[in-house]
Amino acid sequence: MTIADPAAQPPAFAARGGRRFRTVGLNGARLIVGVRGDVLEMHGEEGGQADLPAAVVERIRVGASHYQGRTFYRTAIWRRGDPAPFVLHAIEPYRDPYGTIVREFAGHVARSGGLGRIETGLSTGRVIGGLVGIGLVIGIAVFLAVLLGDDLAEPWWGLPVASAVPALLLGLWFAEIWRRERPRPVACLADLDRYLP
Repeated sequence: MTIADPAAQPPAFAARGGRRFRTVGLNGARLIVGVRGDVLEMHGEEGGQADLPAAVVERIRVGASHYQGRTFYRTAIWRRGDPAPFVLHAIEPYRDPYGTIVREFAGHVARSGGLGRIETGLSTGRVIGGLVGIGLVIGIAVFLAVLLGDDLAEPWWGLPVASAVPALLLGLWFAEIWRRERPRPVACLADLDRYLP
C-alpha cells in the first residue's frame, strides 16, 4: 500500500455537511472541499463526491459574520438552474486553506462568466431580522409608555421620547448590519479579502 505524500495533495478545507449536500450524494456531517483546475470538488465524510465546475455557477457570495470575538466564514454558491445554494461553512481548525480555495474558485467563476457573478455579504434575512427587531422594540416601548401612563404624560414629550430612543438605537444597529452584511457585487476580486481569512 502506498501512502500519498501530503505535500502532493491539493489544499482542502473542512465544511459542514447537511441536507442540501445530501441531495447531490454527499454523506456525512463534514465535507472536504478543494479546487482542481476550475472545478470545486466536494467529498462527503461518509462517502460521495460532487464536482461544481465554474462554468455552471450562476452566482457566488462570500461573507463573514462576527460573534463574541470569533469570525465565521460562509460562501454560498448557486448552480445555474438550482433554486437553493450550496452553503459552505468552514469548520475550525480545518479552515486554513479556505481563503485560498474560495479566492481561486471565485477567480475561475469570474473568468468563465464575468465579475458580476461574484458578491460579498451575507443574506437579506439578517437585514429583515433587524427590521423585525426595531418593530418589536418600538412596540415594547409604546406598551411600557402606555403602562406607565401618567408618569410619562408630563411633560408632553415623554411618550414620544420613550418610543424614539430605543427605536433610534436599533435603527443605528440595523444601519450597521445593512452596511456590513447586505449582498453586493464586487468591483474586483480583491474585495473578497475583507471576508476571507
